[in-house]
Amino acid sequence: MKYVKVFIKILLVVFVFNINSFFSNHLETSANSNNYEANIIISSEMIDVDDSFTVEFIFGENIIDYYYVESGVTVIDSSDDSNYVLFELTALDGECQFELFTSFVDDVYQINTIYTFSTEGMFFISDASEDTACLNALEYLVEQGLMTVAEVQDEYSFYIQK
Repeated sequence: MKYVKVFIKILLVVFVFNINSFFSNHLETSANSNNYEANIIISSEMIDVDDSFTVEFIFGENIIDYYYVESGVTVIDSSDDSNYVLFELTALDGECQFELFTSFVDDVYQINTIYTFSTEGMFFISDASEDTACLNALEYLVEQGLMTVAEVQDEYSFYIQK
């Protein structure tokens, strides 16, 4: 029985060591991926719903691999080089996203997201957050006299609760 307890303690120590090693390696890889931050250039932050827009992702390092996920955003055209990717995009009504996954080291990918929000025949585009695209749209509605500030506050409260 004594040997079983010693064996279990050894297994526990090995398990904890392996878990700590895994997480420290994972965190180190994640921290290093910050060196590959994208400079994102959006052709326009506000467009007609019938128009397309371009988004260019420029990196300081060479890209090994990339892929993207369209969620209400459609790629019309794309081009790439060793350190940049350029997309021409269109979006559907509502809230949409375009996610670019890029790899610089092995199979470690980082994500950059473009958000769109549509209202009154216009698209609002942001690389900061979905909220930013929505707030820009609501600001536009106030500027155009289509909503009051109180209505915008109500609309935004509804938006953030969903």
